[in-house]
Amino acid sequence: MKRLVGAVVIFLLVICGTGNVAAYDDSDDTLFFRWGPYLTGTTVNTTVVNWLSTTPVKGTVSYATDATYCETGRYEETVTDDANVTLHHLSLTGLEPNTCYHYQVITGGERSGDHTFRTFPENGPFTFIVYGDTQEQLPYFTQAERHALVAERIAATEPDSLFVLHVGDMVCQVEDENEWDRFFAAGKSLFANTTLVPVLGNHENNETVWYDIFGMPEWYSFDCGNAHFAMLDSNEWASCHFDEEAAWLGQDLESNRERQKDTPAGPVFVAFHHPPYSSGTRHPGGWTDLRDLWGPVFEENGVDMVFNGHVHSYQRYAVNDVQYIIAATGGGLLYNLTNEKTEGYVASADHELGYVRVTVDGNCVSSVFMPVTAVSVDNRKVVGMFAGGTEYDAVSIGRCDDEVMRIFLELSNGILSFV
Repeated sequence: MKRLVGAVVIFLLVICGTGNVAAYDDSDDTLFFRWGPYLTGTTVNTTVVNWLSTTPVKGTVSYATDATYCETGRYEETVTDDANVTLHHLSLTGLEPNTCYHYQVITGGERSGDHTFRTFPENGPFTFIVYGDTQEQLPYFTQAERHALVAERIAATEPDSLFVLHVGDMVCQVEDENEWDRFFAAGKSLFANTTLVPVLGNHENNETVWYDIFGMPEWYSFDCGNAHFAMLDSNEWASCHFDEEAAWLGQDLESNRERQKDTPAGPVFVAFHHPPYSSGTRHPGGWTDLRDLWGPVFEENGVDMVFNGHVHSYQRYAVNDVQYIIAATGGGLLYNLTNEKTEGYVASADHELGYVRVTVDGNCVSSVFMPVTAVSVDNRKVVGMFAGGTEYDAVSIGRCDDEVMRIFLELSNGILSFV
């Protein structure tokens, strides 16, 4: 296996008490459930519970705070569809910030298992996950054989993550309902308990099915705690709108600064599919048009991290105080990288599936790649599994306390090994 040299630490993860992820329940695999449930659009006081039923029916979501559910074993609130539908999107409103809720879906008279989610905090620390390019590569492997390895590791070892940011290419063929079946099956435990934040990839092909499934616009922004997030569309079909997106982003980030004018400015994150910087053999240098057009907007508006996919690997670049992180390691066919790296290069991993974990604590942002499995150079086989908690290329930026900085500075010259 290729050796990875960088900042590494392996530790044991111990979870005490009630976690944020409910146990997997086979009762979701019934006559009326096809996909889901999965969570989208979470804020400090709302979330959206989504699922696909096999036939048009009315569905209901019952829910309660963790405190109420643990005391009574019951759900105290319900919301129901207005009409018979197959693709359900039920909004839960009036929720409390930074609060754990239990919920259950009822469709066609059948009940799902118990699942949980947490609303976003108004302030305070939080963690989120970044990964993407989960598409399968038939006839060599399916999402069940690769994507599921990553999604199940996240669900098992990252119970406190508020959301999963998917940087695009969820499926290979966007109009293939069977692959969408496999996508949601692979991420079943994860998506039922952790909000999914989607970005358009080229394989989504700007088809209406993506918008129907996730209910999000082409580009958008949201807040979590003191942090601000902006999702863009970098695909070829959007190229005539790149200037418009740049202008929108500048205005959006200006509005964010105005919102925070009376408090210390929080971190800013941007995500889109195609990386401005990359050392992939198929895409040497990266997408320089995006670099030239959007890069100045990032630098002028204090963007801290940019997350991308498309070049199936993990890569990190540091350019003009912006961290550019490629997290295209969710399960797709992995790509080789060039020996000569693009400007700003810091670290990479080109034959490992995994995800990026990001922790925000005030103005301290910590990012680390969490490898899950090693894949053969020809992409045909999974050749090893990394121990849960294995970390590679840890970086911390912003105003962090001395202990955080000490930990990250001491993690050097490590070598990843799998079990």
